[in-house]
Amino acid sequence: MKKGMTRERGHCLLARSLTLLLAAGLAACTASAPPPDLMDDEAPPEPVGPGGIVDDIFARVNAVRRQSGQPILRERPELDELARQHSLEMATGKVPFGHTGYEKRLAAAVTSVGGRRGAENVTYQRRPAEEVAEYAVARWMGSDRHRLNLLGGYSYAGAAAVRAEDGRWFVTWIVADGG
Repeated sequence: MKKGMTRERGHCLLARSLTLLLAAGLAACTASAPPPDLMDDEAPPEPVGPGGIVDDIFARVNAVRRQSGQPILRERPELDELARQHSLEMATGKVPFGHTGYEKRLAAAVTSVGGRRGAENVTYQRRPAEEVAEYAVARWMGSDRHRLNLLGGYSYAGAAAVRAEDGRWFVTWIVADGG
């Protein structure tokens, strides 16, 4: 590792290098266009949806719910979209990190599932994408109030993770009961 380089940055560069090697190998085997520049640190905010961090968050939360004797939460696209919009607004600086606009999101979430109540968790972090869900769920489980939003009597959930230009991930988790 070069002098002055952090371990996290070193791991990130190693992961990116391996990704580029894999992409180059795949490109050599096919006639497709070359891969995009994966080393671009100035990428615009990047929402991560189905198949990535969101699926990992749901898997982790539902595993904890099963262990606690709670039914699993069902993902709702309307709640994912509310979470995505809030994470994007935090990642771009449109709103500060936190629960700005919570009442409006909560009303929309509850209305969309025909429920009566809901809740929200947020977090931000600078971690590789593959660690974001684990860290978020662990942080929420370590807080009595946030743990209730994971294990409470809710039926539906939505989540989103958006990567800001500075590399921080902004994660939003929204839950609502069903009618």
